[in-house]
Amino acid sequence: VVRPFFRDHFARIDRQIVLVDALGAIHAGPPAMEDLRRAMGDILAAFRPGRSAFLARLFGARRIDRILFAATKADHLHHSQHGRLTAIMEALVREANGKSFRCVVLRPRLIWGNDDTSVLPKLIEAVQSGRFVWADHGRALTSTTHVENVCEGLWLAACRGRGGEAYFVSDGEPVPYRDFFPPLLATAGVTMPRKSVPLALASAYASTMEALWERLPLRGAPPATRLMVELGAKPVTLSHAKATQELGYAPQLSRAEGLARLGACGAG
Repeated sequence: VVRPFFRDHFARIDRQIVLVDALGAIHAGPPAMEDLRRAMGDILAAFRPGRSAFLARLFGARRIDRILFAATKADHLHHSQHGRLTAIMEALVREANGKSFRCVVLRPRLIWGNDDTSVLPKLIEAVQSGRFVWADHGRALTSTTHVENVCEGLWLAACRGRGGEAYFVSDGEPVPYRDFFPPLLATAGVTMPRKSVPLALASAYASTMEALWERLPLRGAPPATRLMVELGAKPVTLSHAKATQELGYAPQLSRAEGLARLGACGAG
């Protein structure tokens, strides 16, 4: 069953995107990271990487010459650890990168849009439970990336990306959290509170709550987490200039258009 399916559906592909749960491996420890490294090598071998000969392409025989590894759940990681995750993924990719094929890393920021199971649900839960409080009135800037722009970046990186390189993609210019989250939640019929506390106080409170819930047999989730503070307080911005210059990337959907679509789906 497996061999015919692989032959009919995968063996003729010349581009491949692989989602990698790097955080799961990191949390599981060094043995899991070693398993991930070996798995990436096995994936490369399974897809017969390398450029196809001209005659082989004429007869439908293809080889993978670009593989894009996309790290999932990066927004679940605390802001202070983003650089380390990037370094780990780039090291894994560059180790796998070779003369016969190219591996590329794509890094979006704060992915949102239709069928979101991460950012919007977490914000709604925090607001409705009364646990959401703005830090410094949400003045900090953040980059965002609508899921359609992520898909555009994935396709371009798989087709045009240079082997061993990492590319940022986003919706465009950064935006203050206070100008993005309220209209985002409004698409679900939820109104954000106005209450705000200093960032230092919010960070200290969240760290204390996480420590208590980790060390004591307390039920449920902590009333505040560092991730929750980061989602509405700390500046996290990036530039997609490299992706634009090398891949021809440009956002396909603006924030306003994405919010309008999301609101239409919510109303329907």
